[in-house]
Amino acid sequence: MSGTVIVGYDQSEPSEQSLMFAAREAELRGATLVVFHGYHFTRRGAALIPPAALQQVYEDAGLRIAEIGVEHVRSRFPDLAVRSGAEAGLHARMLAEAGENADLIVVGNRGRGGFTGLLLGSVSMRTLGAARCPVVVVRGGEHGPRGRVVAAVDIDGPAAETVLDFAFDEASLHHADLVAAYAWDQDAPLILDATLGTAALGEAAQTIIAACDDRLAALVQKTGARHPEVASSHHAATASPAGLLVAESQYADLLVVGARRHSHDHPGMRIGPVAAAVLHHAECPVAVAPAPAGSDGTKP
Repeated sequence: MSGTVIVGYDQSEPSEQSLMFAAREAELRGATLVVFHGYHFTRRGAALIPPAALQQVYEDAGLRIAEIGVEHVRSRFPDLAVRSGAEAGLHARMLAEAGENADLIVVGNRGRGGFTGLLLGSVSMRTLGAARCPVVVVRGGEHGPRGRVVAAVDIDGPAAETVLDFAFDEASLHHADLVAAYAWDQDAPLILDATLGTAALGEAAQTIIAACDDRLAALVQKTGARHPEVASSHHAATASPAGLLVAESQYADLLVVGARRHSHDHPGMRIGPVAAAVLHHAECPVAVAPAPAGSDGTKP
């Protein structure tokens, strides 16, 4: 396996954590790791320093930050192919553009501009909004391997198979089990005649969730056939989707969710309410896998 994993790095504590996560991912994939830093070039102070010289100062500082990240990686992963990169501009856009042909982009849940207690920084969300490839937002504290990858499968969504493909690949790389989860919030979609009693509502819900479980099982079986080395299980439940997934994240090494692409020629992903809640509250890294181009009306 070969390819590229790109990680956003700014020397903040969350970016140090995402740096090590990305290095492990690159090592498992046999990929090259690119440590990337995006910086802003401003003309403030130009009266004292010529603009060209000032720009060089910013460029040198940006490259130095990226090189510090490279040094940290080499101290832990001496055999990993790793290089640095830095560009002027909005960090999220630069990161997404640098990772346009990457296998994976990795970001921290917040950067240097964030404050303690901030659940998810603007750079992380903007990167998701611009990226064309899967993006991992590294959340949760340091812990040993839990041996579990959770795939959040929307059985009616265009990214269902993409989520499972990515999750099975990750489970295989990490020698972990895969759990596919689907939550049906009966309070939202269930529309029944008001004259039906509680018993009828309960019976209808059981019928619906059983059908959902069958559909989920079929999707897992189809994708799992390509990964016989991965032990997999699935469960469909009547619950708040975000609540179920955040609970699952307590016992997972990675939680994989899907996202629709933007319409027409706009790159990047549209983050739905469930994925947004998970990105803000999950207790493990969250991977967001985009639906295939054209699967929901977008151009390939």
